Amino acid sequence: MRLADWIRDRKLWLLLLTSLLALVLGFVAIKGNAAIQVVGHGGYWFVLVTFLLWGWSLWQCFGQSLRALRWRTLDYKLHSLVAACGTLLLTHESFGFK
Repeated sequence: MRLADWIRDRKLWLLLLTSLLALVLGFVAIKGNAAIQVVGHGGYWFVLVTFLLWGWSLWQCFGQSLRALRWRTLDYKLHSLVAACGTLLLTHESFGFK
């Protein structure tokens, strides 16, 4: 890939701008106690918005395949095993502030 292609790539510029914004917010703009307040009051909402955007992007990528999925062809034994193991892991987890 040529340098001119890298310079014209919008995704690269967006990545660089968001990285710069994260650095400025993390090290310059928001100081210690204020950062604790921001994370304490807005952290879960930020995680919720991020999760919803992730779900939306997954639907954009794989929605067509999910619509074409035939439920009779699924391997229910394997899916049940994965669900049971996941439930076992969750029940043995001590939830709390990490």
